[in-house]
Amino acid sequence: MENLFLALNFAISSAALAALLKIILIDIILSGDNAVVIAMATRNLPKELQNKAIFWGTAGAVILRIAFAAIIVYLLQIPYVNLIGGALLLWIAYKVLVEGEEDANIE
Repeated sequence: MENLFLALNFAISSAALAALLKIILIDIILSGDNAVVIAMATRNLPKELQNKAIFWGTAGAVILRIAFAAIIVYLLQIPYVNLIGGALLLWIAYKVLVEGEEDANIE
């Protein structure tokens, strides 16, 4: 087991691996909306196509989440990305809370 860890340590640092695993765990926890979207998209399909669409939709969602998590780990290693992202989130929160939207007339 130690040899495996040492081999992984050369390819990916332990901090990057821990960050990747945290992001993947959070993505899995928050992925319940994917199931709802896939179910809504496949509800009118014939049963044979419905099962295939559910399988491929789920597989695609999992593969994309893992790929994006790996990309995020790489991007978080860039200096000041956390600071810039935090500042953008504060600006968005300010706009949502303070400026408020006007009443929307939806028909």
